Amino acid sequence: MKTVKWNVLFAILIVSYTVFSALYTFVIPTTKTIVKDEDTQKNMERLFGSTFPGSNPSHDYSSSSSGGSTDVSSDDPSIDDSSKNGDSSSYSGTYSSQDAEFSSDFIDDSSYYPIEDSSSIEIIDDSSSWETGDSSSDPIEDSSSSEIIDDSSSAADSSSSDDQGGGVPVEEDPTPTYFTDEPVLTETSYSDQNIYISIKTVRIEEFSTTAYVADVRVKSAAYLKTAFANDRYGRNQSEYNSVIAASKNAILSINGDNYGSRSTGYVIRNGEVYQDTPSSSREVLAINADGTFYTFKHSEYTADELYDMFTWQAFSFGPALINDGQIIIGENAEVSQSDRRGNPRTAIGMIEPLHYIFVVSDGRSTESPGLTLYELATFMQSYGVKVGYNLDGGGSTSMVFDGRIINKPTADGIIFKERRVTDIVYIGY
Repeated sequence: MKTVKWNVLFAILIVSYTVFSALYTFVIPTTKTIVKDEDTQKNMERLFGSTFPGSNPSHDYSSSSSGGSTDVSSDDPSIDDSSKNGDSSSYSGTYSSQDAEFSSDFIDDSSYYPIEDSSSIEIIDDSSSWETGDSSSDPIEDSSSSEIIDDSSSAADSSSSDDQGGGVPVEEDPTPTYFTDEPVLTETSYSDQNIYISIKTVRIEEFSTTAYVADVRVKSAAYLKTAFANDRYGRNQSEYNSVIAASKNAILSINGDNYGSRSTGYVIRNGEVYQDTPSSSREVLAINADGTFYTFKHSEYTADELYDMFTWQAFSFGPALINDGQIIIGENAEVSQSDRRGNPRTAIGMIEPLHYIFVVSDGRSTESPGLTLYELATFMQSYGVKVGYNLDGGGSTSMVFDGRIINKPTADGIIFKERRVTDIVYIGY
């Protein structure tokens, strides 16, 4: 009789847990759904005016990645294990993907040679360079900042100060030729009338770590977008970066801030507020409709205020790395104070409004142990970043360009494969 009672009680517990899990996954967290097309248009008009940038259906920006299968036995992004390994989700299982083209054939000749004095960093680059293309955003500001040596010529540097009668110099073209009338796609770059992307693989010799830097220039912040896994806001929603990117026809994408693991922290995506509960410990990165980045504590603004301030995107992973061009974290700062070793990293930075860099680094392997947050900040500062922000890292770190995985994502340094994420940041239409 007692056995029967225990079996009945156990069955009730199992049913209750199943019902609660279903509610937790699909009902409770989904306080807002993805906005419909009509609402999207109204929101875009609110942020960017009646002539907001539209889609460009004349070109398929994602490559031939299609198909593939995934089988994940344990992948719960709602479990925040950042205190253990510097990122925020666990992964185990098998993976067969159309995107298993890692970066072994992607390395270019770029090299990064940091020295102990972080105020004097030399970058030697024999390939075509984008760093010195625009004097208004040139990372070389004075003799104490980073030095870039480049044997190639760029459109912005080609203008000379030839004299024209009376010694009046020829005025330089204020618009370097980053954008192109027609879409131009190479193994490491993309350009069209509105978007310019150039990706470099950089070996950071001092830390024996490989990083991937995407230089991004856009004519409107509307091209810097975000997307949720499965096109749905809510906990336990996850998908591979490459799959989300393909569904959005993204040109370039990185993993986002793993919003699904937290019940606090602002979540504003593509102008819509999805979560307005402040966090007492995390810093926010907000991207305005004019393309400006700024970071702050949750206590400084409410989500409604950010909405009224025309905030286009807001992330709450953090921490902020650079503000006003200065590193604002300590040398021992980490996502978790118990983890001060190097890790795979994902970060985003603003050089100037509408000019950004996306940075990911490999880590947790003998070939590339990874970066600390301070090392990541120093690296980004060398590119002239004015505002830099750390996103979810560890095994979640991934960069996808034209349907190809650019970095070598890994959670343990043994198996190299993508891990499902809750959201991505991408460039596209």
